[in-house]
Amino acid sequence: MKKLLIKALVLVFGLGVTTTFTACHTGENSSDVVTNVTPKHSISGTILKSDGTALTGATVKINNSAVTVSGNTFSRDGLADGTYTIEIACAGYKTITESVDLALETVKGSTMAKAISKTYYLADDAVSNPLTFGSTSAQDAIVIETTAHKDADGTKANDTEGQIEVEAATPTITGVANDPTTDLGNINKQIQDKSGNTEDITNYSVTLTNITCLEDAKAVAVANKVASSRMTRATTAIDADHELLAGVAVNAGPYTITLPGTMTFTITIKMPDDVKGAITLFRTFTGDKWNKIDMKNLNTTEAAGIKSIDTNTAGVIKIELTTIQTQSFGFGVVVGETTTEPRLEKVVVDPITTGATARKVSSMPYKMNTGVVLTQSSKSSLTDFLRKIVIRKYGTRIVKTPKVVDKQYVFSPAYQMHANGTLYLTGWQKITETTFSVANTAASFTATEYGDAFFAPYEVWEEVEVVHGGGSN
Repeated sequence: MKKLLIKALVLVFGLGVTTTFTACHTGENSSDVVTNVTPKHSISGTILKSDGTALTGATVKINNSAVTVSGNTFSRDGLADGTYTIEIACAGYKTITESVDLALETVKGSTMAKAISKTYYLADDAVSNPLTFGSTSAQDAIVIETTAHKDADGTKANDTEGQIEVEAATPTITGVANDPTTDLGNINKQIQDKSGNTEDITNYSVTLTNITCLEDAKAVAVANKVASSRMTRATTAIDADHELLAGVAVNAGPYTITLPGTMTFTITIKMPDDVKGAITLFRTFTGDKWNKIDMKNLNTTEAAGIKSIDTNTAGVIKIELTTIQTQSFGFGVVVGETTTEPRLEKVVVDPITTGATARKVSSMPYKMNTGVVLTQSSKSSLTDFLRKIVIRKYGTRIVKTPKVVDKQYVFSPAYQMHANGTLYLTGWQKITETTFSVANTAASFTATEYGDAFFAPYEVWEEVEVVHGGGSN
C-alpha cells in the first residue's frame, strides 16, 4: 500500500544553492528542501540642518532618479549590485552629493545585501555682503564655525564654543593723478579677466563664503571659471596628515587685481588660542590642490601674493594680500584615528509561515540600530570641531544611544513562497569603535558606529514523500 506522509523539517541555513533530498523506501522518511532568495540592497536617509533640526523641502535623487521624500526622510529599496550616486538639494543650503558602492558580502558564511541608513546634514549656503572697492575702505565679517551640539540628540547647544570669525577689509582707494600708489588708472589696468576684458574699479567687489568641505572650494572656483578638476571629500586629508577643519573662500570673480604701492587687502581670522595653536594654514586657487602655507616663511611659491602673516596677537591670524583673486584659505588639523576590530550583532526578524496554500511575499519587517554614539573623553576649544569632523566622516547623526528604526526588507520582484513553508531573513549588523583626537589639544572622542546591516533570505518547506507500505508494489 502506498501513502503520503508530510514530515516536520530541520531548519537548514541557505548557502547560496538549492538543495533537495528525496527518498523512496520502506519505513519512515523525512526530507528537507531549502531555497535561497537573491538579496537586494536598500538606501535610506534622514535630512537635517547643521544644527540638528529637521530640514523639510529637500529633493533627493539616486542615480538621477527622483526619490520620494516624506517630511525629511527618504528610502529606496530593491537595489541590485552597483554604484549609486545620492544627491540631496534644498534652496538656501549646500547640495550634498555622494557615491556608495553596493555589493553582496559574505557574512557568517552567508551571502547578504547591504541596508544603508544615514543622516545628512545640509549646511547653510551663506555668503557675506560684497566688499566694493572705492574711495572709502570697506569691511565685512563671516563666522565659519559657530555651533556646539548636544551629545544626547545632536541638537544645537550654543553659538559660541570655539567659533572662528573671518573679517576682510579693502583699502581706501583715492585717485591722485600719476601717483603709482593710488592712481585709479593704474589699478584699472590690473583688473582683467582671462580674455583681457577690463572693469572699472568702482564695480570691483569681493565676497566671503563659508567653506565646510573641499567641494565648496571647488564650487567657488568652478563658478568663476578658474577650475574644473575633480575634488576629494572633506572626509579625506587635505594632505597626507591633515583634515580640513573649516575655511573661507575669497570670491573675486574672474578678475585679478594687483594693488599698487603699500595697499593690501586684509583678512583677519579670530579663534580661540588653543585652536590657533593646533591648525595649519592652507590655500588653493584652483580648487584641485591645497598648498600648505608656512606662516613664518613667505619666500615660497605657495605664498605668492601674500605680503605678511601676523601671528603675534593671541587668537588672531592676520593675512595681508597684495594680489586679490578668487582663492580659498583652509584650516587643517591633524586628527588621530584608532579603530578596533568590528563586531557583528544579530538582527532579529520574525519568520513568515504559509499554510496549505502558497503565496507571494513583497517585504519582511525588521528593526535595526542606527547612528553613531559619541563618548567624550576630554574637552578643549576644538572638542566641537572634532565632533563636526566625526559627523563629516560618518555622514550621520551623533546620538547618546542608537536609535531603533523599523525597516522593510523588500523583495523585488515579490517572492513566491511554497505551501507549508517558512521564510526566514537572517541578518547581522556591523558595529565599529573608533577613537578620534586632535593633535596638540585635549579634544578626544570614542565613536561607536552602528553601521551596515547584511541580510540573506531563505525558505524551508515540507516536501511530500512517497512511502512504500509492503506488498509486491
